[in-house]
Amino acid sequence: MVLNRTCYNMGSSHHPETCGSGRWISLLRYASFGEKNMNWTQLKNSIYNWDGSWRDIYVKNTSPKDWEKWVQYVNANFEIKWHNAKLNRDEQKIDFSVIQEYWRGNSELISTAQIFLDKIQINSHFFGNDEIENDIDPREFKSMEDHQKLIKYLKGISNHLGKPVILTQENISDIILIEVNGDQVILNTIDE
Repeated sequence: MVLNRTCYNMGSSHHPETCGSGRWISLLRYASFGEKNMNWTQLKNSIYNWDGSWRDIYVKNTSPKDWEKWVQYVNANFEIKWHNAKLNRDEQKIDFSVIQEYWRGNSELISTAQIFLDKIQINSHFFGNDEIENDIDPREFKSMEDHQKLIKYLKGISNHLGKPVILTQENISDIILIEVNGDQVILNTIDE
């Protein structure tokens, strides 16, 4: 198995740069930011392949303040569906005070929010305030445009919180498929 890693700084330069130590092979060009044709087939097979599991999105080492900023960001920028268990109704915005009450021990208020990137659904789980966890169904990604929508979401979260955001295999947070830190996007593909 060979791990291929490609970095893109979406600031002033549109060219791949060194991502750290080790042998990294640049295989993908990031099409949404002016690069020529990124290989969708390879991206689909490496990151969005259906292997029976979903993909997790994490922001690690968060605080309740980070969560509050995340809620404000998604409420302002995306279509939301969230069940407010306190009022027993579906709402179009997440009420952060209800999430905090759940974290303080009111287990009846457990909920999941759905954030929509057009037809792509991101699920957000409020398991604890020390990490933000979302998940996606890779079968919903059918094109480079869908991938670009996810990258835009990840970059927005990273820039808004000032923290890295990672996309991983389900429940395996040390196998990072995509890492976004501000405007830098790192794609890790695995060739077997």
